Amino acid sequence: MNLLLALLAVLQGIPLRYHHVHYRTADPATAMADASERRNGVRTIVPGLGVGVKMADTYLLFDRLRDDEAGEAGLLFDHLAFASSEFETAIRKLAARHRVVQRKDDSVLFDAGGMRIEIVRETEAADLFWCPMHPDVRGASAGKCPVCAMDLVPIPPPRIGEYKLDLALQRRRQGGLSAIRLTVRDPESNQRVTAFETIHEKTFHLFIVSRDLSYFAHVHPEPQRDGSFLLRHEVPPGEFMLLADFLPSGGSSQMVQKALFSPGGTRAAGRPPSTSAESDLTATIDGIRFSLEPEEVEAGREACLTLTLTDAKSGASITTLEPFLGAPAHMLIVRADLSDAIHAHPEEIGTSGPVVTFHPLIPADGVYKIWVQIQRGGKVITAPFLVTAGR
Repeated sequence: MNLLLALLAVLQGIPLRYHHVHYRTADPATAMADASERRNGVRTIVPGLGVGVKMADTYLLFDRLRDDEAGEAGLLFDHLAFASSEFETAIRKLAARHRVVQRKDDSVLFDAGGMRIEIVRETEAADLFWCPMHPDVRGASAGKCPVCAMDLVPIPPPRIGEYKLDLALQRRRQGGLSAIRLTVRDPESNQRVTAFETIHEKTFHLFIVSRDLSYFAHVHPEPQRDGSFLLRHEVPPGEFMLLADFLPSGGSSQMVQKALFSPGGTRAAGRPPSTSAESDLTATIDGIRFSLEPEEVEAGREACLTLTLTDAKSGASITTLEPFLGAPAHMLIVRADLSDAIHAHPEEIGTSGPVVTFHPLIPADGVYKIWVQIQRGGKVITAPFLVTAGR
């Protein structure tokens, strides 16, 4: 503290304000998520400085550990930073007494012999871009999301109402459906929407879930010349919920639900899990044992869902995951009464296993069916789980 006071005394008379504290950690994405929840902040990108959490006009920023710090746990303090509207004068005074560690256009980092202090230019700017998959990750300029590595897109103006989804069904003679045409309509004009952004390598993700949660499909309708999407996929007879995940150009990310009745044959007689259902946290599929460990699964909080993959026979760790639609894994979470659905992706961007973690925001207490999809050896594998929130 005495050293800090001595440093600030050098800058007496120069306007300063506390700007951020910078940490190093093995997993910046997880540190950001934890800090965002605990401090009620917004995940953000500060141009030229790094990624972190914004709280009013101050920040917590995070960098990865250096190579010589591998294996360190928790957060390692790196430096404090102060912003100044008299940036050039401030750095000139400090440079006369202390060694410059790093110099950038809008920031200079000093080593004061026991403490590192950074002076940044006072350039507070409004957030103009956000991540379509993590809207709380925002920045003043274009870049990539530190959580999922997707390109940030301009924040759209607010719209009243939700995008609409029209369905045209093609029936099979023996029952069920052979194709579905989907048309997205603007919430204000009701006009057909024809321009979409690519999210995880596709412009339209569609999930088909039966009312009793026994049937699951993750498919991708193909765009047509008229702006609609055509899905050629056989849907058996029964009652289903369609969950359409897409991003209209100039709009915000959508998860539109639409009830679907597939006629003919024998309707599904099963029932969704009851509120007293027990969690089911393991599955063995195609020689892989999937184990899901849920933590903090409560309404209004970001849960921590840790998936561990091992060989079902030997118990050896699975480390040969392949990217599936631009991510190590995909997760769909559906509440048992079909009132809520979440399409989530891992915090680890480039992992190949054996551990994959998800941090979805849980909307309400209750029973949830979860499907996790991975790709290995060119094959997509889907594993189901049952998790109870709030009990």
